[in-house]
Amino acid sequence: MKNLSIVIPMRKGSKRVINKNKKKFLNKTLFYYKVEVMKSLNIQIVVDTDDLEIIDLAKKMNLETRIRPEYFASDGCNNSEYHQYLGHTSPTEYLMVAQVTNPLIRKSSYLKGINEFKKQNFNGIMSVRKIQTFLWDDQKPINYDLDNAVNSQNLPIYWQPTFGIVICKKSSLINEKNLISKKTSFFELDEFQSLDIDTEFDFWQAEQALKYKGEMEWLLS
Repeated sequence: MKNLSIVIPMRKGSKRVINKNKKKFLNKTLFYYKVEVMKSLNIQIVVDTDDLEIIDLAKKMNLETRIRPEYFASDGCNNSEYHQYLGHTSPTEYLMVAQVTNPLIRKSSYLKGINEFKKQNFNGIMSVRKIQTFLWDDQKPINYDLDNAVNSQNLPIYWQPTFGIVICKKSSLINEKNLISKKTSFFELDEFQSLDIDTEFDFWQAEQALKYKGEMEWLLS
C-alpha cells in the first residue's frame, strides 16, 4: 500500500511490568518479535521512543528512529494529545501503529487488515475482540436482567478495542485526536492474537501462548 508507514511506539519504563519492552521474552524480547513481523511487510518502519537504549538497538537493526519529546512520553500527556502527536509526526498519509505489547499478531492478520482498509472508505481500522459475558457495575448487572437471566450465549455482544492492528489516516489522527474515529472499521481478532500485555500474568501468558503456537514460524505465517 502506497503512502503507508509503520510506527512502533515504546515509552521508556513500565510501572506494572518493569522494562517490559526490553525484558527477556522467550528467547528474545517483545521488541525483537514485533520488528521481525513488521520487517516482513516491506513497509517503512519508524521506532518512536524516549528510551535511548532502544534507539541504539533499533539503529543496529537498520531501523529509522525518532526520539519522542519528553512531554509526549510523560504521564501528563493524555491519549488525545499523544494520538494527535502521532498524526503530526507521521511521514506518510496513512499510519499503522504496531504495539510490541500485542506480541501474538500474525503477518497474515496485518496483511488482511491492510487489505480491508484499502478496499473500504474508512478513516481507520481497529482490531477488536468479542465480549459476551455477564457484566456488572458497582451495584447491578449492565447487560442482563437479574429477574430474567439469559444463557451466556444469548447475552448482547460488545466489542473491545485491542489496539493490536491500528491503521489511521494522518488527517484523522490530527483532527479527531483518537485512534478510533467516527469512520473506523472494526477488525476482529481471535483470543490468541487479542492478547495484550499489561501485567506480569499477561507477560507470562503471552510467552506460553507464543511458545505453544510455534513462535516466529507461526508469527510470520
